[in-house]
This record gives sequence, C-alpha cells and structure tokens, in this order.
Amino acid sequence: MTLSIAPFKLAAQVNETPVEYSAFSVYESANTDLIIDKVKTKYGLGVAGIKIGKSTYYNTQISMSLGVGYHPNYTVSSFGTDFSGPVHAKLFEFDIVRLITVPVFGTVNTKLTFSERSYSASKLLGVRNGTSLKTNSQAKFESINLQFGKEVDITNGITLHPFFGIQKWSMWADGTANSSNYTVNKKVNTSNLDPMVGLKTKFNLFKDNKASLDVIFRQLTADNRVSTLEIKGAIQF
Repeated sequence: MTLSIAPFKLAAQVNETPVEYSAFSVYESANTDLIIDKVKTKYGLGVAGIKIGKSTYYNTQISMSLGVGYHPNYTVSSFGTDFSGPVHAKLFEFDIVRLITVPVFGTVNTKLTFSERSYSASKLLGVRNGTSLKTNSQAKFESINLQFGKEVDITNGITLHPFFGIQKWSMWADGTANSSNYTVNKKVNTSNLDPMVGLKTKFNLFKDNKASLDVIFRQLTADNRVSTLEIKGAIQF
C-alpha cells in the first residue's frame, strides 16, 4: 500500500508548488566584431523582461524568459560605412534545471537551455563618399547550452553557484544598403560548438525578495575567435 500511495502524494506536492515570477535584465557585449565569411558582424544584446518558472517532478524546474530591448541611436559599421539609428532586440529562453547526485561532488545542478536572440534595424542612416545611404539588417543568434554547477552557501542568505558548460550555437545575418543609385546586400551564417563559464550569486533583497546576479563568459569561434561577457540581474516577486 505504501508504494502505491507514494506517487500520488508526490503529485499533490508538486501541484501545490507556486509559479514563480521574476523581472530580469540582460546586457551582453563582445570584445571585438565576429567575422563570418570575411564579413564583420557586431554582437551585443540589451533587454529586459519577465521570467516564469515552476518546480516539477524529480527535483526539476522549468522556466521561460521573454525580453525586449531598444536603442534609439545605435552605431554600427557595415559596407565600409558607419550607420546609426534605432535597433530593436528580442530574447526568448526555455530552461530545464535538475539536481543530480554525483559521487565525490555530491549534489550537482544541471541546466539545459534553448536561447533565441534576434535583432532588427530598418532605419539606419549613413554617408559614404558624399552619398546618403540607408541600411536595414536583421540577425538571429540561437543556441543550446548544457551547464553543470554546484551551489555553495557563503553566509546566511548568500549563495554562490559557479558553473561551466558548452553551447551549440548558430547565427545568421542579412543586411541591405540602399542609395539613389544602387543596392547592396550581404548574407552570412555560421555555427559552432564553444565553451562557457560563469558565476551566479543568489541573495535576499529587501528581506522578502530573492535576487540573483549572473556573470557569464562565452567564446564564439567563426573566422576569428571572440569572447563575450553577459551580465544578468533578476529579482523575484
């Protein structure tokens, strides 16, 4: 009788677990332009949004994040010309986090993430050799990340979570420059498998709110090798 009743008790406990809501912001920047097929591509991100998460079976948590960003006067170099104007960004992420037990290390946090980050700019303006140019461009960065980490309690209410992992990523970009005399179009795409490492800090904010700060270093390898730094802050409410 005990074995047959236990699963139903587990299901009841899971159903009572509340949905968690967090507000977050992300800023990511690369140390240099990413070169794809001999074309320089600027990589960066700035968004803010909402994360929704819930605990499920077997020490597992699932979550989804949606974020948007806007820069009113962003400057990029393309087609040998500097362009400036508004840029829009979007972020979508889906996470599965599970605690597992590993000999010697004890409880280890594993995380599988699908991430999609897109950028669009339709009104970038520039001047080349006295000719006014207008360019529009779109780019999308997708990745599947697998992370392993361990939480360490530092003091009451403060936890450090160092982690490392790998990311399978792909990126494509499409840009068109127009003038009164000609139109030029460039399309690039690439993919690779690269390492990542980071540190998450969890702490209590205003006593009742849980907060976190993530610092993540990634490597992207195309025609050249680029290092990126991502800073992510979140507060649960």
